[in-house]
This record gives sequence, structure tokens and C-alpha cells, in this order.
Amino acid sequence: MAIGKLLKDRKTGDSSSDHAHRLLFVMAELIFLVILLAVANISIFVDATILQNSLSERSISQYLQSSIILVSSTIFALGAVKYPNKRGYLALVAALFTCMFIRENDSLFDNIRHGFWVVPVLCVLIVSGWFTARNRDTVTEPFLYHLEGRHSTLVYAGFIIVVVFSRLFGTGSFWEAVMGNNYNSSYKSIIQEGLELLGYVLILHGSCMSFLGRFGDHIAGTQRSRE
Repeated sequence: MAIGKLLKDRKTGDSSSDHAHRLLFVMAELIFLVILLAVANISIFVDATILQNSLSERSISQYLQSSIILVSSTIFALGAVKYPNKRGYLALVAALFTCMFIRENDSLFDNIRHGFWVVPVLCVLIVSGWFTARNRDTVTEPFLYHLEGRHSTLVYAGFIIVVVFSRLFGTGSFWEAVMGNNYNSSYKSIIQEGLELLGYVLILHGSCMSFLGRFGDHIAGTQRSRE
């Protein structure tokens, strides 16, 4: 009985320690998100009030967006290298974010020819399509496992905000109707770029947390233990 009690106490202690570690991780996760959001807000404030650049292509906010999506792409690319059993899916997401990075920097490619950004995007799509075809067995299941985790929600919610919501909410005709004679394109730009930056922050946060969580391995492990 004494041995049983000792084992029970040790098990309880291990459980309490595990809960403490999980709580610390969640708190650190939230603090990281708050810091990212604060940096995003500060960059927009500096662009709009100090530099007064209307968040143009050469604004701090634009550079921050490009940096964030590039880092997110790199995180998924590293995941594809580190986890061969998820390689197809992670490489596909890395390619998607790379295309977004190229599109964000379309003005640089316009120095070659207007609309030239399409060329590198097509190259990325062709290479990623070939690579995904070779690793097609590591696409669907890793995607589902990642999607079932909470961190993927941030990644894809951020993606939808950038690609869909910011475009619709930042439409000029919408703000012309709302503001009437007081319409100012600078306000529209600040709102749209602010929403995009929010989306990019969520993508980066979700990407970092997904990498730390091995892109859904904990979900896969739980399901296997139940089986």
C-alpha cells in the first residue's frame, strides 16, 4: 500500500508539473502574439503619422509584411526538411507563402517589366507542383492532422484575412459609399494595409507555434493511442 501511495503521489506530481509547463507555454504564446500585434500597430502608426507615406510600397508596414510572410515560408520549408512524413504538405504551404512574398514585392519586379512578378510565381508553382507530385503520399494526412490543431486555425484565418477579407473590406467603392464627400484614399489604404498586417501576424504566430507543435504530431499521437 505504501508503494502504491508513493507511485500515486509521484504520478500526481508529474501531472501537476506537466500542467505548469503547459500553462507557461500558453502564457508565452499569448505574450508572443501581443508583441507581434504591438509591433504591427506601431509600424502603421509610424507610417501614417510620422513618415506620412500613406503606407506605400516603401513603408515600414510593407517591409514588415514581406518579412513576416518570408519567415513563415521558411518555417514551413524547414518543417518539410525536418519531417519527411509531412514533406508534401509542408512544402506546398511553403510554396504558397513564397508566392505571396513575391506578390507583395511586385513593385521590384516591375523594374524589369510591368507584371513580371507572374514569372517567378509560375516558376515556384511548377517546381512545387512537381515536388508535391513526388511526395503526394505526405499531403492529405499531414494536412488533416495539422488542420485539427488549434495553431493551424491562426495560419489559415490569417491567410483568409489577407487574401479575402482585407480585399473586400478595403475596396475603394465601399469606403466611398461609407464616407461620401469625406472620402480619403489614405484612410482606405491604412485600413486595408492594417488588416493585411493583422492577417500576416496571425500567419507568423500560427507558423511558429505549428513548428513547435511538430505540425500536428500531438493530434496524430492522441488518435493512435485511442486506436
